[in-house]
Amino acid sequence: MTEEQKSSETSASETDWEAPRQNKAVDTSNATSNESHQANTAESVEETAEGTQPAYGKNPNTAAARHTGVIRQTPTTKFCPKCGASLREGMPFCGTCGAKVGSAASAPTETKKKSSDKLKAIAGIAATAVVIILIAIFAIPALTISPQELIAQGDFERAYSKASDDQKQDVLVANLAAVVSNDLIDNLKDSDSYELKNIYFDEDAHEMILEVSANNSFGGRVSNWYDYRFEEDDNEYQLYLSVGDLEDETIYKYADTFSEKLEKALKNDTRKEMRKIIADDDTKIPGDYVDSINELHETDAKFKNAKLISSINSIYPSDATA
Repeated sequence: MTEEQKSSETSASETDWEAPRQNKAVDTSNATSNESHQANTAESVEETAEGTQPAYGKNPNTAAARHTGVIRQTPTTKFCPKCGASLREGMPFCGTCGAKVGSAASAPTETKKKSSDKLKAIAGIAATAVVIILIAIFAIPALTISPQELIAQGDFERAYSKASDDQKQDVLVANLAAVVSNDLIDNLKDSDSYELKNIYFDEDAHEMILEVSANNSFGGRVSNWYDYRFEEDDNEYQLYLSVGDLEDETIYKYADTFSEKLEKALKNDTRKEMRKIIADDDTKIPGDYVDSINELHETDAKFKNAKLISSINSIYPSDATA
């Protein structure tokens, strides 16, 4: 083979090797171009998930499927449980109010429901508190009020009903003392100065003694004693004697007339009986009943309207009725 023929074969061989290499380069270039296009498409889909307009149409999933064959699911929108603002996925804090939300942000409807339930619970507690307060103001005092307090209000019927067996007679005597005081006040020089000091009651003798303090004509403070006894003819307690003190009056043999001597003697006998009743501690009515009558007197209208209650016959003689 001549030198010219060898050279021709060598050139042809090199040309045959060069063609595949060029084709391979073209193929590599096309592959690179396709990978770049797919990457751009993926970025377009990513931007769509973040709110950027997708490169292909309005549906990022369609564009993604067209170029990558993969459909990305749009993340569920979450909301701040405190202010209700929308949150991006993975945000640890709300961008609007700064509240910590982490990955468990609740939807506004759930937050509102919880708030509503909380408000209902608070309202229920408040209503219960109001009921308890009203009971404390009205119901409890009505249950715990004493007979003495009811007497001060002029309600002798309720006071008697509220009283224990040991207190019932004291309530009735206080009722009698309040009623008869309306009459004796009219005879005082200064009716407004009336003050009841003591009450004594002899159940066996059916006799009540009142010690009353008031102002005299000169403005001085004086005490008087009033003896009330049950009169069977009139079927009521009536004033038997009123004296300024319990000491016996001196009877003058020559200076006093017969009628004066008789009057002084009768008064001295009554004083003696009164002193005997007062000396017996069991006949004295407790001071809180006396205080209640004085308190009732301060409300003039109620004091003047005091009436004997239906149970008053309990301190009458057995054969008498109210």
